[in-house]
Amino acid sequence: MERAFSQRVLAAAAEAGPEHLARAAAWVDDLPAVVARWRRHWRLGPLTELPASIHWVGRGEREDGQGCVLKLAVPGAPQPLAEAQWLRRTARSPQDAAAGARAVRLLDADPAAGAQLLELVRPGEPLADRLLAAAGTARFAAADDAACDVLGSAALAVRRPAPTPQDDDERADPAGRAALASVDGHLRELFAVAEHRDPRHRLLLPAGLVERAAAQGRQLLASAAEQGQPDALLHGDLHHGNVLSDGDGDGDGDGDGADRWVVIDPHGVVGEPAYEVAAAVYNPFDLGGLAAGRAAVRCERLAQAAQLPADRVRGWALVQAVLSAVWSLSGHDADTPAPEDVRHVLAVAERLAG
Repeated sequence: MERAFSQRVLAAAAEAGPEHLARAAAWVDDLPAVVARWRRHWRLGPLTELPASIHWVGRGEREDGQGCVLKLAVPGAPQPLAEAQWLRRTARSPQDAAAGARAVRLLDADPAAGAQLLELVRPGEPLADRLLAAAGTARFAAADDAACDVLGSAALAVRRPAPTPQDDDERADPAGRAALASVDGHLRELFAVAEHRDPRHRLLLPAGLVERAAAQGRQLLASAAEQGQPDALLHGDLHHGNVLSDGDGDGDGDGDGADRWVVIDPHGVVGEPAYEVAAAVYNPFDLGGLAAGRAAVRCERLAQAAQLPADRVRGWALVQAVLSAVWSLSGHDADTPAPEDVRHVLAVAERLAG
């Protein structure tokens, strides 16, 4: 296990408090045995570890030969609960087939223990790879338009009504519902930075832009409430790296060759639908200045494909770009320059602020 992986797991756990940090430390120390236990539990063959941030992820096969992905998190973490809730509620429907996109299938799960068994998507090429291959060429604008269409259509395909305590859906899961984040909850750290209650970012973020994003976020939240707009269940991190190519997305084995896409790694967030596609405006980070140059065009294209108001997509894109910078700088030493990804998203935000 890479040292960097352990450090990321422990750093994330530390933000949840000492009790969760202690669980995370024990989990990291015992991880090979944890993986072995879940392999036995689900009768999996050998697993190939995949790159991941704070979860352990491995690819392999079940005893019946079906490809699968084992995804493990620190027990007691809320994200697996929220992720399983989202996956169960976004299970395939006819509208997904029409859109050419769907959510990844959840084969089995024990969310409280941090374990999920997911389908293996084949060929599984991230949408980001296609777009980055066109970067710097005459094909980039067309490739970027096509990627926006895929992401907007995917957002529409997996959009569902927000669950409520009165929801009698047989798949309803009270613990999973409780674990879902909210858009206003996402913005609390941005508000704290804008109000100087969190001093970590003062030297690295332009105060005017942060204040503009915070005011924009408050206005969007307030206007959605005034309009009585119902909340939706959102993926919460829908960008080019979380949409994979699916060779036969309808599952009928016909191999008709049409482009189909599978959405993976949901965060599970409740809020305004226009919030969903905003992360796609400043991703992938590796595009550098190309994303800023097309920020306004991306907002229009994503809004059209997702059937959302373009002005609200643009507003949320500004908010999320600055919020991304705030999150990236958490724990960062203010005496060192901001990372490249922070400069990248701030360039997008500046362009949208106009």
